[in-house]
Amino acid sequence: MAPITPSVRLRKTASAALALILLLPACAPAASLGPISESGRSITAAPKRITAAIMGEPHALYNKLNVGGTIPGTDALEELVHSNLAILDNHGELAVQIGTAIPSIENGLWKVASDGHMEMTWKIRSGARWHDGTPLTSEDLAFTIRVSRDVPEFRIPVFAGLEALETPDSSTAIARWERPYINADALFTRAVASPIPRHLLEQSFLDNKAAFVDQPYWTSEFVGTGAFKLKELVQGSHVLLEANPDYALGRPKIDTIEVKFMSGSAIVANLLANAVDVTLGRSISLEQASELVDRWTEGKLDVMPA
Repeated sequence: MAPITPSVRLRKTASAALALILLLPACAPAASLGPISESGRSITAAPKRITAAIMGEPHALYNKLNVGGTIPGTDALEELVHSNLAILDNHGELAVQIGTAIPSIENGLWKVASDGHMEMTWKIRSGARWHDGTPLTSEDLAFTIRVSRDVPEFRIPVFAGLEALETPDSSTAIARWERPYINADALFTRAVASPIPRHLLEQSFLDNKAAFVDQPYWTSEFVGTGAFKLKELVQGSHVLLEANPDYALGRPKIDTIEVKFMSGSAIVANLLANAVDVTLGRSISLEQASELVDRWTEGKLDVMPA
């Protein structure tokens, strides 16, 4: 069996960098920034900015199109710009994000018939919107399933057991399974069927399915549902994200995140120069990190199993 390579993440100990780490799993809601008062004077808080680094350049901002997961940290990048009905928390358990509940037998949203057929009901959180202001609806979820069945890059074996997806109203989707599937409650997560905007992509899907993944939507024109919106993508350089004021879970506390695309050696140099606050995903080797941490007095080394 091949040896396990631990994932190394580095970050400044400053509170701003720590806030980014806390944002990655679910982008917790926060109050909007605004004027504050000091001794009777009204002053405006300075914008909060984070600079992150990722080892390599993602092929797309929708991580399923980053073939083979060859660029570490692309999952974290996608979680900044795109939210799902559910997400895996830090303990590997499903938690709601822009859905209202995880379907279960106990809450009545997951029903299993005696012949093995299953019915699972999903509800979209009120206020969930795409970055262009269009509401996220159950029709988007149905479109996502159509894409996942007809476009090879999105297809996964679990869809063979999905019989139908019904949309009784704009915020409700009912998945019907022809046989039991223990992980059916993970349907609308990043790993399975992350929402795809019907209003932006249905026509190109109908016109030319073979070229569907070549749309600029997946890169420079990405529109997601997450806490941060794409402001700029410069190939070979960086992606610039800005806080989404209309995020369904509340505006994030950080205003701007710049994610730079770098080699491992460049990441080390930028960390030492305090030009990078945090790394996303595995960025450098454990040996490099051990040497770096002695010299980078403002930072912290986190090591996690791969």
